[in-house]
Amino acid sequence: ANTAARLEGPAKYGKDVDLNSPAMTSFYAELAKRHTIIDPTLTVWEPLMTSDGSAISPEYAPFSDVAPPAVVRGWKIGGYPLF
Repeated sequence: ANTAARLEGPAKYGKDVDLNSPAMTSFYAELAKRHTIIDPTLTVWEPLMTSDGSAISPEYAPFSDVAPPAVVRGWKIGGYPLF
C-alpha cells in the first residue's frame, strides 16, 4: 500500500536482519540456484532510514562531485523520522 507502512516495515524489521547469518546465506544460495535476479534498489531506501540530514549517505558520496547540485542537495536532506 502507498502508506507510511511501506517505509516503516523495512525500517522496523530490516534493521535486525543479519545478512551474514546462516539463514541468509542459505537464502542467497537458493536465489543463485534458481537464477533469481535481485534489484538492488534497497540502497535507495537506506539513507531515508538512517540519515539525520547531517551528511551524504556513503552510497551516494562517491558521486557528489559529479551529480547535479539539486540532486546532491536532496541527498543531504534528512530522511524519514528515525525511530
